Amino acid sequence: MQAVLLQWVNPKAMTMALTAVTAFVPKPQTAFGLIMVALIFGLICLPTTIIWTAMGTHIKRLLSTPRHFRIFNAIAAIALVMSLYPIITA
Repeated sequence: MQAVLLQWVNPKAMTMALTAVTAFVPKPQTAFGLIMVALIFGLICLPTTIIWTAMGTHIKRLLSTPRHFRIFNAIAAIALVMSLYPIITA
């Protein structure tokens, strides 16, 4: 329940919602357009959130030792740095 309530103050969720409404609700903005965007985002977000949660549960089992945790952190750090490469070199 706390995680659900946190979404009301989650800046990433608010940014995504505002951007989605601005980009995808056709002009002139109608309640129907807003409801359609909300439904589509809900249909996409619900399964992806479930998958993300399931993956986290499985990764937690794999990270049962400090050594495995360090290896995972190193791989995640390398992936993060690699994801920044196109931004830095642009």
